[in-house]
Amino acid sequence: MDELADQEFGSRALAEARVELDRLICHMTHNRDYYLTMLYLEKGPQGWDEILEASPHARDVVDLRVLTIQDGYALFPLRSREQEVRGRSQLLAMIEALREGIARSATCVTLPTHGTVLESRLGECSACEPFIETHRVHDLELKAEEVKQAREGTRQGDLESQRLEARLSHTPPLLEGKDPSKPPLIHVKVLKPDGSE
Repeated sequence: MDELADQEFGSRALAEARVELDRLICHMTHNRDYYLTMLYLEKGPQGWDEILEASPHARDVVDLRVLTIQDGYALFPLRSREQEVRGRSQLLAMIEALREGIARSATCVTLPTHGTVLESRLGECSACEPFIETHRVHDLELKAEEVKQAREGTRQGDLESQRLEARLSHTPPLLEGKDPSKPPLIHVKVLKPDGSE
């Protein structure tokens, strides 16, 4: 399957598509509450009723209207009749009892504005997106490697200039270039013990 896709789209396009898919999955995972809220707001009363089927005891206490979904829990407003029947202190005690059963570490807030998106791509803030943070680390490593290669190229150029300058300053100047593909010529002289050839 991958080979067929690779042939049809090319390995670079396929790799970029996989990166985009990973980014989408990461984004959807970290903004699940926001997207669930939007889905249930779109579904309307039928979708809200589906949520309350899991908690039938809450049906008589809340209005059939989702305010938001936070930390995987749907939040419904209390009916005004319930607020009158039950005293404020009793409602606060019920809410506190519910909070004790829910372990909360942080609140995820999503601000879907252009400024938020642009700031996370171009600014210093990563919008707490692990993909962006990881991608920035890779970008910095890539830039460091490019700078290292550029410096190495400059150093090699400087060494070549020094070598050429030394050849030209030699008396007489060494103007012939050496062809690296040809082996050097070796002249062998065999001398007899009396010093003759």
